[in-house]
Amino acid sequence: DDTGPMGEMRVDPSKGSVGFGSGLHGWAFSVKEFADIYSNMFKVPAAKLMNKLWGENFFNKKTKKWSTNKSTDNERAFNTYILDPIFKLFDAIMNFKKEETAKLLETLQIKLQVDDREKEGKALLKVVMRTWLPAGDTLFHMITIHLPSPVTAQKYRAEMLYEGPSDDLACTGIKNCDSDAPLMM
Repeated sequence: DDTGPMGEMRVDPSKGSVGFGSGLHGWAFSVKEFADIYSNMFKVPAAKLMNKLWGENFFNKKTKKWSTNKSTDNERAFNTYILDPIFKLFDAIMNFKKEETAKLLETLQIKLQVDDREKEGKALLKVVMRTWLPAGDTLFHMITIHLPSPVTAQKYRAEMLYEGPSDDLACTGIKNCDSDAPLMM
C-alpha cells in the first residue's frame, strides 16, 4: 500500500533501490552508480540513464539509438553497460591476463595499494571489486536516498515498537524522537 504512512515500499532497480553484489567480498552497486559513471561519458542526466539501464531497454551501437524492442543489433543496456565491464574484469583477473587486467584497472581508474598489486586470482579480484564498487558506499546511498529519516519513521514505527497506550508519554516520546521522554527498552 503506497498510501500508508511508510509510502512506497516497492524496490525498483531503475530507481536505485536495489543493490547487486557480494556481501562476502564486500562489493556492491546499484544502477545509480553506473548511471553516474555513464552520465559524464554520454552527457546525459544520470536520472534519465537509470531508467535506460534497467528493464526492456536496448542500445544499438551502430545507430547509437535506444529501443524497447530486442533485435539482433540491439543489446540489453544492463548487460552491455553494467554486467559486461564486471565480467571482463572477472575474466581478466581470474584467468591471470595481467596486461588486460592492468588496462582495465587504468580505464576504470582503480588505484591499488602497493601491497595489493602483487595479488592474483580471487585475492586480487576481492581487492579490485571492493576498491571499485565498495558495498558500504552503495548501502549508504541507498539508505540515505530511499529510507525515511528517524523523525519521519518513528511516527509510524511507534505503534509497532510500543505495546502500551498510544497516547501516553512513552509512546508520544517515541513518535516524536523526544530525548526528554521516558527511557524505553
